[in-house]
Amino acid sequence: MRYIIKIDVSGIQKFIFDIPSEGASKQLKARSFYVFAIPHIVLEMLRNRFGRENVEVIYNGGGNLFAFIIAKEDALRTFRTELENFEFEGNLFPFMSFVQEQSDFKTSMQTLNREVNKVKLQRQFKTAPYMAKQKEIDWKDFVKDFINAQSFKISTSTRGKNEISLGDFTLQFNRSGKDAFSLEGNILNKLPLQKDGGILEFAELAQKSKDEEADHKIAALKMDVDNLGMLFRDKDQKEYEELSKAMENFFSKTIYSSVLKQKIDKGFIYPVFAGGDDLFFIGSWHIMPDVAKEIYHAFRNFAKNQLGRENLTLSAGIVLAHPSYPMIRLAEEAEHALELAKKNDENKDSITFLGEPMKWTEFDKCKNHAATFKDLIVNKGESKAVLHRIKQSDIGFLSQKEKTLKNKKIKLPMVYRLKYYLRNIKEENRKVMESIFDEYSEALLDAFLKRKSENKPAIYAVAARWTELLIRNKEKNNKNEQL
Repeated sequence: MRYIIKIDVSGIQKFIFDIPSEGASKQLKARSFYVFAIPHIVLEMLRNRFGRENVEVIYNGGGNLFAFIIAKEDALRTFRTELENFEFEGNLFPFMSFVQEQSDFKTSMQTLNREVNKVKLQRQFKTAPYMAKQKEIDWKDFVKDFINAQSFKISTSTRGKNEISLGDFTLQFNRSGKDAFSLEGNILNKLPLQKDGGILEFAELAQKSKDEEADHKIAALKMDVDNLGMLFRDKDQKEYEELSKAMENFFSKTIYSSVLKQKIDKGFIYPVFAGGDDLFFIGSWHIMPDVAKEIYHAFRNFAKNQLGRENLTLSAGIVLAHPSYPMIRLAEEAEHALELAKKNDENKDSITFLGEPMKWTEFDKCKNHAATFKDLIVNKGESKAVLHRIKQSDIGFLSQKEKTLKNKKIKLPMVYRLKYYLRNIKEENRKVMESIFDEYSEALLDAFLKRKSENKPAIYAVAARWTELLIRNKEKNNKNEQL
């Protein structure tokens, strides 16, 4: 009998990120790779058990495996029980779901997805006799071999020190052969390194922002494809396989070669994972907005030119934190920022930055305004007070909206007070600031009156806050020079 199966791993976020912040850079990537490796090892176990010729891979990546398999139902159930009773690192748990192949691929996938939901609600507790758990992997040692590896291969062999294994199968680096997985040009094992070959600490990533006179912080970036289910809907097997392979190649290879390689080599970006349809990076915060936009443009070009999907988009969430901030909370906040972005517009296609979701076009304007504010303050002697005024205007606008809803009386926000502040701006800077204030005032009124507008008032306050963070340590450096 021919079945379609899915292997997916639960507990991923907690396993990867629930670790101490100190020394986290020496573990996160290795833990992420372990999740990636599990379905690959399970695939070799299936081939060994049921015969290589009886296992047809549909997709294997991002912690998921889809395949057709010729086997007896009882044999698959036995295999699933054995899989569930293996000892995995951390609290990871593999779910194996399978259904008999249907009349067509679309129906088979729909039936399988229903079974997946059912299986996850019926998780079985381990029934095997107690066995001593194999020695846990020292991820800090593992990653040393990992970052220097050119390939890996899974085979039946005795587990060596700090090697990933499952049952009789072990993943070993730098092994050649038919089933060897090349790591060349793949983001899987690429990390920012110190001069002695060690992995950069997150505090060093924050220091790179400080060296640019920006605030001493790191940023987490999470991105994924919008409306992915619609993309795969109604695809036949060949289309599904080709689309999955193209997406995996973009996230694991194209992003690395076209956007990230130099930034990783220069020590700005730590890619925790990228594959399937999403990514999670940690890096020097001051370059992360540019990284997000570069990836967005690369994806839009890929979607248009390779997939023929001009309307396929990405959304993103960026959060800033001190380098000692708990990793699990950083991951949760990045996930929340991404969720806010997805809810920002009916078409999604948005980014959340400094707590504010906005469309990518609005983000461009926000970035341009931040650059203008920085130039005025750093190069043209303008006072930082203008940033405070802009932020306060936005807060006042939100407060006035709340009062209107409460009292059911409309009182227009005093946006023209912004013009009053122009009197304190240097004469040579007044024209530029007047143009921005005009746009901002109009955006406030449009939002207050619920008029359709391409300008979101919050982007001006975000730009002001962005500028403050970009020049945070310039002020300190200036004070030190004066002393």
